[in-house]
Amino acid sequence: MFSQGAIVSLVLTLTLVTAAIEKRPLCEDNYPSKPYGCISDTVGVAMCISKDQICDGLTDCGDGSDEQDCDYSKWYGTAGGNCPAPNQNASGAGGMAVLGPQFNEAHNYFRCLHGAQNMTYDVLLQEGDAKDAADNSAAAGTPTHTHSGENLALVQISASKTTGFGITKLWYDEVKDYNYDDPSKSTGTVGHFTQVVWNSSTSLGCNFAVGINGNTHFACEYRPPGNVKGQIQDNVFRPIDEGESR
Repeated sequence: MFSQGAIVSLVLTLTLVTAAIEKRPLCEDNYPSKPYGCISDTVGVAMCISKDQICDGLTDCGDGSDEQDCDYSKWYGTAGGNCPAPNQNASGAGGMAVLGPQFNEAHNYFRCLHGAQNMTYDVLLQEGDAKDAADNSAAAGTPTHTHSGENLALVQISASKTTGFGITKLWYDEVKDYNYDDPSKSTGTVGHFTQVVWNSSTSLGCNFAVGINGNTHFACEYRPPGNVKGQIQDNVFRPIDEGESR
């Protein structure tokens, strides 16, 4: 028996395939857009996933094979070695004790690629505004903003199967639509990306809650809040070149 893999609420863009998971004829024949096969959480049941679900920081396969041998610098680089890429495992039963540091590491990696200053992680922000925002989204059943300086995401898998990198990447991937020359001409949604790399935001706190339909709602809070009108070009920098530092 085969089933289609979980789908997250934001489109993923990673396309590299590792040796940890392979195409399977039954998946290719029945689900052409999800040709890679792996073991699900249910004993004796396989599942089919797409190329975009491999090495995206969100564990879809029950055996974790879709998140093995992943080196995120293959997609984003290390800015000449100045920005070490995270290599994170699913949080498991660790909850925010694991995810909090992962979120901080992931944010600082992406910020480093743009020459932005590092953030520090604020547990009080995690247990205050971030928890409120996650709880409000879970109660509403859809991402629902509560505070200024806030990024939200919804995934259809357990928080135990996520990484801080995976959720942060969902927001950062909006970079492909961002226009550095004229931000007003950016295509699509870019506000999550700009908040991730907003230079003057220096404190971060994140949390999650589970909705009544079983979806997981994540919220990250940034202080001072980013995305301030009239300040975007002073806070959102172009990626630094390999070997160059800002």
